[in-house]
Amino acid sequence: MDNEKIASELVDMAERIADRKIRKAVSMSYEARDLQLFIYKDEKLYRQQLLPIIENLLKKHEKGIYDSKKAVKLFMYLVDAGAKKYIKDLGNPSDTVREMFPKSSRLQTAISLRDDFEMDNL
Repeated sequence: MDNEKIASELVDMAERIADRKIRKAVSMSYEARDLQLFIYKDEKLYRQQLLPIIENLLKKHEKGIYDSKKAVKLFMYLVDAGAKKYIKDLGNPSDTVREMFPKSSRLQTAISLRDDFEMDNL
């Protein structure tokens, strides 16, 4: 009986996590989602910025000084660098970060990266 109950609870938890990920993907703007995928797939951004940010935040969590709002600010540095690299690699010479990725889209991306970090690591 206990194993069935535990299995049922695990299935429920997995469904709730999947529901949250689906709702988040639907609520994000196209630009924000595209930028997030670009950041995850770009090796240089991933290795040189995302991994050090995750390591830093994990250390802060271990020390008990992790702040979710400050994590968004930290991820914004990555998002801004990602937006510039996206335009350099895939955009037109006349494109600007502000036109292609408005502040609201970049903030959505940073919040989503923070949420992914918290869901996967905390």
